[in-house]
Amino acid sequence: MRRKARSSQGLDPTRRRRRLMGMLARKGYPAGLAHRLISELLWDEQAEDGVDQGDSDPDGTAESFLESP
Repeated sequence: MRRKARSSQGLDPTRRRRRLMGMLARKGYPAGLAHRLISELLWDEQAEDGVDQGDSDPDGTAESFLESP
């Protein structure tokens, strides 16, 4: 997935996300998992570029969701 993400770096973020979702859907990934993987990938790319991401989870629910069984 990282190779496809690198090849689409100059595109509009919405178009990029849609293309990555399509690629993972063709490989059989469930939509929720694909969305989470793409979000994490894009988040990591922004962190590497030094973009300030702010607090995307102000109430802390994402962390508790990930910890639940």
